[in-house]
Amino acid sequence: MKRLFTKLFIFALLFVVIDAAIGKGFSKLIANTRGGDTGKNNEIVDRTKADIILFGSSRCDHHYDPRIIADCLHMSCYNAGRDGNGILLMYPYYQLLSSRYQPKMILYDLSSFDLGVDDHTKYFEWLRQFYGRSAVDSMVWAINPTERYKMMCHAYRYNGKGLQIISDAIHPVQQDILGFKPLVGALDYAPKKDTSPVSVQKPIDKFKEKYLIRLIQDCKRKGTKLVFYVSPMYGQEKRSVYYDAIVSLYRKYDVPFFYHQTDKRFVYNRNYFKDGVHLNNIGAEQYTKLVVTEIKGVLKP
Repeated sequence: MKRLFTKLFIFALLFVVIDAAIGKGFSKLIANTRGGDTGKNNEIVDRTKADIILFGSSRCDHHYDPRIIADCLHMSCYNAGRDGNGILLMYPYYQLLSSRYQPKMILYDLSSFDLGVDDHTKYFEWLRQFYGRSAVDSMVWAINPTERYKMMCHAYRYNGKGLQIISDAIHPVQQDILGFKPLVGALDYAPKKDTSPVSVQKPIDKFKEKYLIRLIQDCKRKGTKLVFYVSPMYGQEKRSVYYDAIVSLYRKYDVPFFYHQTDKRFVYNRNYFKDGVHLNNIGAEQYTKLVVTEIKGVLKP
Protein backbone atom coordinates (compact mmCIF):
# COMPACT_ATOMS: atom_id res chain seq x y z
CA MET A 1 0.00 0.00 0.00
CA LYS A 2 2.83 2.36 0.89
CA ARG A 3 4.46 1.74 -2.51
CA LEU A 4 1.13 2.50 -4.22
CA PHE A 5 0.79 5.83 -2.42
CA THR A 6 4.39 6.68 -3.27
CA LYS A 7 3.76 5.99 -6.96
CA LEU A 8 0.56 8.02 -6.90
CA PHE A 9 2.37 10.91 -5.23
CA ILE A 10 5.19 10.81 -7.82
CA PHE A 11 2.66 10.66 -10.66
CA ALA A 12 0.70 13.62 -9.23
CA LEU A 13 3.92 15.59 -8.77
CA LEU A 14 5.01 14.89 -12.35
CA PHE A 15 1.58 15.92 -13.63
CA VAL A 16 1.72 19.24 -11.75
CA VAL A 17 5.26 19.96 -12.97
CA ILE A 18 4.47 19.08 -16.61
CA ASP A 19 1.19 21.02 -16.50
CA ALA A 20 2.95 24.09 -15.08
CA ALA A 21 5.61 23.82 -17.79
CA ILE A 22 2.93 23.61 -20.50
CA GLY A 23 1.21 26.67 -19.05
CA LYS A 24 4.41 28.70 -18.82
CA GLY A 25 5.55 27.65 -22.29
CA PHE A 26 2.28 28.50 -24.03
CA SER A 27 1.92 31.73 -22.08
CA LYS A 28 5.34 32.91 -23.26
CA LEU A 29 4.68 31.72 -26.82
CA ILE A 30 1.37 33.59 -26.97
CA ALA A 31 2.84 36.80 -25.54
CA ASN A 32 5.44 36.92 -28.34
CA THR A 33 3.03 36.04 -31.18
CA ARG A 34 1.96 38.85 -33.52
CA GLY A 35 0.50 36.86 -36.42
CA GLY A 36 -2.73 34.96 -37.00
CA ASP A 37 -5.73 34.87 -34.72
CA THR A 38 -3.48 34.53 -31.67
CA GLY A 39 -1.67 37.73 -32.59
CA LYS A 40 -4.99 39.50 -33.13
CA ASN A 41 -6.13 38.37 -29.69
CA ASN A 42 -2.97 39.88 -28.19
CA GLU A 43 -3.42 43.11 -30.16
CA ILE A 44 -6.95 43.60 -28.85
CA VAL A 45 -6.18 42.78 -25.24
CA ASP A 46 -2.68 44.16 -24.68
CA ARG A 47 -1.49 46.38 -27.53
CA THR A 48 -3.93 48.46 -29.51
CA LYS A 49 -4.67 52.03 -28.46
CA ALA A 50 -6.86 52.84 -31.46
CA ASP A 51 -9.30 55.74 -31.21
CA ILE A 52 -12.08 53.63 -32.75
CA ILE A 53 -12.61 49.95 -31.93
CA LEU A 54 -14.90 47.76 -34.04
CA PHE A 55 -16.68 44.96 -32.17
CA GLY A 56 -18.82 42.08 -33.42
CA SER A 57 -18.81 38.68 -35.09
CA SER A 58 -17.55 37.66 -38.56
CA ARG A 59 -19.85 40.30 -40.07
CA CYS A 60 -17.73 42.89 -38.27
CA ASP A 61 -14.51 41.04 -39.07
CA HIS A 62 -15.19 41.14 -42.84
CA HIS A 63 -17.40 44.23 -43.34
CA TYR A 64 -15.51 47.18 -41.85
CA ASP A 65 -12.19 48.34 -43.27
CA PRO A 66 -10.36 50.30 -40.54
CA ARG A 67 -8.03 51.91 -43.10
CA ILE A 68 -10.94 53.77 -44.71
CA ILE A 69 -12.28 54.86 -41.33
CA ALA A 70 -8.84 56.04 -40.23
CA ASP A 71 -8.13 57.91 -43.48
CA CYS A 72 -11.50 59.66 -43.60
CA LEU A 73 -11.80 60.56 -39.92
CA HIS A 74 -8.08 61.07 -39.15
CA MET A 75 -8.44 58.74 -36.19
CA SER A 76 -6.76 55.40 -35.62
CA CYS A 77 -9.02 52.35 -35.92
CA TYR A 78 -8.80 48.62 -35.18
CA ASN A 79 -11.20 45.81 -36.12
CA ALA A 80 -11.67 43.51 -33.11
CA GLY A 81 -14.43 41.41 -34.73
CA ARG A 82 -14.15 37.68 -34.15
CA ASP A 83 -15.83 34.91 -36.18
CA GLY A 84 -18.68 33.22 -34.35
CA ASN A 85 -18.48 35.45 -31.29
CA GLY A 86 -20.48 38.20 -29.67
CA ILE A 87 -20.99 40.14 -26.46
CA LEU A 88 -19.81 37.32 -24.19
CA LEU A 89 -16.34 37.74 -25.73
CA MET A 90 -16.57 41.43 -26.66
CA TYR A 91 -17.41 42.62 -23.15
CA PRO A 92 -14.30 40.98 -21.60
CA TYR A 93 -12.31 42.38 -24.56
CA TYR A 94 -13.66 45.82 -23.72
CA GLN A 95 -12.80 45.50 -20.04
CA LEU A 96 -9.27 44.31 -20.79
CA LEU A 97 -8.43 47.02 -23.31
CA SER A 98 -10.17 49.79 -21.33
CA SER A 99 -8.01 48.93 -18.33
CA ARG A 100 -5.11 50.29 -20.43
CA TYR A 101 -6.82 53.20 -22.20
CA GLN A 102 -10.27 54.45 -23.21
CA PRO A 103 -11.20 54.44 -26.93
CA LYS A 104 -13.09 57.45 -28.28
CA MET A 105 -15.65 55.30 -30.06
CA ILE A 106 -16.85 51.70 -30.20
CA LEU A 107 -18.77 50.64 -33.28
CA TYR A 108 -20.65 47.42 -32.52
CA ASP A 109 -22.06 45.31 -35.38
CA LEU A 110 -24.85 43.29 -33.76
CA SER A 111 -25.64 39.73 -34.84
CA SER A 112 -27.40 36.65 -33.52
CA PHE A 113 -24.27 35.88 -31.46
CA ASP A 114 -25.00 39.02 -29.42
CA LEU A 115 -28.73 38.51 -29.15
CA GLY A 116 -29.91 34.92 -29.60
CA VAL A 117 -30.25 32.11 -27.08
CA ASP A 118 -27.46 29.53 -27.45
CA ASP A 119 -24.76 27.61 -25.57
CA HIS A 120 -22.81 30.30 -23.73
CA THR A 121 -19.82 28.06 -23.05
CA LYS A 122 -18.80 28.15 -26.73
CA TYR A 123 -17.54 31.70 -26.20
CA PHE A 124 -14.75 30.46 -23.90
CA GLU A 125 -12.52 29.61 -26.86
CA TRP A 126 -10.58 32.91 -26.95
CA LEU A 127 -11.02 33.71 -23.26
CA ARG A 128 -9.28 30.69 -21.72
CA GLN A 129 -5.76 31.80 -22.58
CA PHE A 130 -6.31 35.03 -20.59
CA TYR A 131 -7.68 33.27 -17.54
CA GLY A 132 -6.30 34.83 -14.38
CA ARG A 133 -7.39 38.36 -15.31
CA SER A 134 -10.47 39.53 -13.41
CA ALA A 135 -12.47 40.54 -16.51
CA VAL A 136 -12.07 37.05 -17.97
CA ASP A 137 -12.51 35.15 -14.73
CA SER A 138 -15.78 36.91 -13.86
CA MET A 139 -17.28 36.12 -17.29
CA VAL A 140 -16.15 32.48 -17.23
CA TRP A 141 -17.52 31.94 -13.72
CA ALA A 142 -20.81 33.69 -14.58
CA ILE A 143 -21.34 31.35 -17.53
CA ASN A 144 -20.19 28.14 -15.85
CA PRO A 145 -19.00 28.17 -12.21
CA THR A 146 -17.37 24.73 -12.59
CA GLU A 147 -14.85 26.23 -15.03
CA ARG A 148 -12.87 27.66 -12.12
CA TYR A 149 -11.86 24.11 -11.22
CA LYS A 150 -11.08 23.07 -14.79
CA MET A 151 -8.93 26.17 -15.26
CA MET A 152 -6.65 24.99 -12.48
CA CYS A 153 -5.21 22.71 -15.15
CA HIS A 154 -3.00 24.95 -17.32
CA ALA A 155 -3.16 22.55 -20.27
CA TYR A 156 -6.96 22.83 -20.28
CA ARG A 157 -6.68 26.57 -21.01
CA TYR A 158 -5.13 25.78 -24.38
CA ASN A 159 -7.31 22.77 -25.16
CA GLY A 160 -8.10 22.73 -28.88
CA LYS A 161 -5.91 25.77 -29.55
CA GLY A 162 -2.41 24.34 -29.06
CA LEU A 163 -1.65 23.66 -32.73
CA GLN A 164 -3.08 26.99 -33.86
CA ILE A 165 -1.03 28.88 -31.27
CA ILE A 166 2.15 27.15 -32.43
CA SER A 167 1.24 27.77 -36.09
CA ASP A 168 0.48 31.45 -35.45
CA ALA A 169 3.81 31.83 -33.69
CA ILE A 170 5.84 30.14 -36.46
CA HIS A 171 3.95 30.68 -39.73
CA PRO A 172 0.47 32.23 -39.37
CA VAL A 173 -2.09 31.22 -41.99
CA GLN A 174 -4.68 33.87 -41.11
CA GLN A 175 -3.68 37.37 -42.18
CA ASP A 176 -5.44 40.61 -41.32
CA ILE A 177 -5.15 44.35 -41.91
CA LEU A 178 -5.57 46.14 -38.59
CA GLY A 179 -7.76 43.20 -37.60
CA PHE A 180 -9.82 43.37 -40.82
CA LYS A 181 -10.06 40.21 -42.94
CA PRO A 182 -11.32 41.05 -46.45
CA LEU A 183 -13.07 38.31 -48.40
CA VAL A 184 -12.26 38.03 -52.10
CA GLY A 185 -14.64 36.74 -54.78
CA ALA A 186 -18.25 37.43 -55.75
CA LEU A 187 -21.38 35.49 -54.88
CA ASP A 188 -22.00 32.96 -57.67
CA TYR A 189 -25.24 31.41 -56.41
CA ALA A 190 -28.64 32.61 -55.22
CA PRO A 191 -29.06 32.00 -51.48
CA LYS A 192 -32.35 30.47 -50.45
CA LYS A 193 -34.92 33.12 -49.64
CA ASP A 194 -36.99 33.26 -46.48
CA THR A 195 -40.54 32.98 -47.83
CA SER A 196 -42.39 33.41 -44.52
CA PRO A 197 -44.83 36.33 -44.76
CA VAL A 198 -43.54 38.31 -41.77
CA SER A 199 -40.46 38.46 -39.58
CA VAL A 200 -41.46 37.01 -36.20
CA GLN A 201 -39.69 39.09 -33.58
CA LYS A 202 -37.74 37.42 -30.78
CA PRO A 203 -36.56 38.72 -27.41
CA ILE A 204 -32.86 39.07 -26.63
CA ASP A 205 -31.16 36.39 -24.54
CA LYS A 206 -31.41 37.91 -21.04
CA PHE A 207 -27.90 36.88 -20.06
CA LYS A 208 -26.41 38.54 -23.15
CA GLU A 209 -28.67 41.56 -22.73
CA LYS A 210 -27.21 42.10 -19.27
CA TYR A 211 -23.71 42.45 -20.73
CA LEU A 212 -24.86 44.63 -23.62
CA ILE A 213 -26.36 46.98 -21.02
CA ARG A 214 -23.15 46.87 -19.00
CA LEU A 215 -21.17 47.83 -22.10
CA ILE A 216 -23.55 50.74 -22.77
CA GLN A 217 -23.29 51.95 -19.17
CA ASP A 218 -19.50 51.57 -19.02
CA CYS A 219 -19.04 53.52 -22.25
CA LYS A 220 -21.33 56.31 -21.06
CA ARG A 221 -19.55 56.52 -17.72
CA LYS A 222 -16.08 56.60 -19.28
CA GLY A 223 -16.91 58.94 -22.17
CA THR A 224 -16.69 56.49 -25.08
CA LYS A 225 -19.25 56.97 -27.84
CA LEU A 226 -21.00 53.67 -28.58
CA VAL A 227 -22.80 53.07 -31.89
CA PHE A 228 -24.85 50.00 -32.83
CA TYR A 229 -24.90 48.72 -36.43
CA VAL A 230 -26.49 45.86 -38.35
CA SER A 231 -24.71 45.40 -41.68
CA PRO A 232 -26.15 44.22 -45.06
CA MET A 233 -27.21 40.66 -45.82
CA TYR A 234 -27.78 39.45 -49.35
CA GLY A 235 -31.40 39.35 -50.54
CA GLN A 236 -32.75 40.34 -47.13
CA GLU A 237 -36.10 42.11 -47.35
CA LYS A 238 -37.40 41.55 -43.83
CA ARG A 239 -36.06 43.06 -40.66
CA SER A 240 -33.95 41.02 -38.29
CA VAL A 241 -35.94 38.87 -35.87
CA TYR A 242 -34.26 40.91 -33.12
CA TYR A 243 -34.99 44.31 -34.65
CA ASP A 244 -37.70 45.32 -32.14
CA ALA A 245 -35.52 44.22 -29.23
CA ILE A 246 -32.57 46.26 -30.52
CA VAL A 247 -34.77 49.31 -31.07
CA SER A 248 -36.11 49.02 -27.51
CA LEU A 249 -32.56 48.79 -26.17
CA TYR A 250 -31.12 51.71 -28.13
CA ARG A 251 -34.08 53.96 -27.33
CA LYS A 252 -33.96 53.17 -23.64
CA TYR A 253 -30.22 53.89 -23.37
CA ASP A 254 -29.96 56.52 -26.14
CA VAL A 255 -27.43 54.64 -28.30
CA PRO A 256 -27.19 55.65 -31.99
CA PHE A 257 -28.36 52.76 -34.18
CA PHE A 258 -27.85 52.33 -37.95
CA TYR A 259 -29.69 49.47 -39.62
CA HIS A 260 -28.46 48.28 -43.04
CA GLN A 261 -29.46 44.60 -43.15
CA THR A 262 -32.15 45.39 -45.76
CA ASP A 263 -30.33 48.33 -47.39
CA LYS A 264 -31.27 48.15 -51.08
CA ARG A 265 -27.97 49.75 -52.08
CA PHE A 266 -26.34 46.44 -51.17
CA VAL A 267 -28.72 43.53 -50.65
CA TYR A 268 -29.24 42.57 -54.33
CA ASN A 269 -25.76 43.28 -55.66
CA ARG A 270 -23.96 39.93 -55.92
CA ASN A 271 -20.70 41.72 -56.75
CA TYR A 272 -20.70 43.03 -53.17
CA PHE A 273 -21.06 39.64 -51.45
CA LYS A 274 -18.84 36.65 -50.85
CA ASP A 275 -21.75 34.57 -49.53
CA GLY A 276 -25.28 35.14 -48.28
CA VAL A 277 -24.26 36.86 -45.05
CA HIS A 278 -20.80 38.35 -45.74
CA LEU A 279 -19.70 41.23 -47.93
CA ASN A 280 -16.57 40.72 -50.04
CA ASN A 281 -13.72 43.23 -50.21
CA ILE A 282 -15.55 45.37 -52.80
CA GLY A 283 -18.75 45.44 -50.78
CA ALA A 284 -16.83 46.13 -47.57
CA GLU A 285 -15.12 49.12 -49.17
CA GLN A 286 -18.42 50.65 -50.31
CA TYR A 287 -20.16 49.86 -47.06
CA THR A 288 -17.36 51.28 -44.90
CA LYS A 289 -17.50 54.53 -46.88
CA LEU A 290 -21.21 54.75 -46.05
CA VAL A 291 -20.49 54.03 -42.38
CA VAL A 292 -17.92 56.83 -42.25
CA THR A 293 -20.49 59.42 -43.34
CA GLU A 294 -22.83 58.25 -40.57
CA ILE A 295 -20.37 58.15 -37.68
CA LYS A 296 -19.05 61.59 -38.60
CA GLY A 297 -22.36 62.92 -37.30
CA VAL A 298 -22.11 60.86 -34.12
CA LEU A 299 -18.61 62.16 -33.40
CA LYS A 300 -19.69 65.79 -33.61
CA PRO A 301 -20.04 67.31 -30.13
